[in-house]
Amino acid sequence: MEIITIKKDTSMLVLFGLLFVIIFGLWSIKRFYSYKPTYKCRLDFLMENASLIAGFLTGLGLLLIAFFM
Repeated sequence: MEIITIKKDTSMLVLFGLLFVIIFGLWSIKRFYSYKPTYKCRLDFLMENASLIAGFLTGLGLLLIAFFM
């Protein structure tokens, strides 16, 4: 019988996680400071930039997987 070993590629997970966090984090910070709240709440900012926040959270998820699994 053959034994299958699964090797986790931690360095690539960390690389892609940091890449996602840096790119989407800086992009959302830039958008946050250029946001002009005219009779809108901050929830509107979050809803209008949901894809940026999803990218940031994906990067955090990749980092959590790399460090804790």
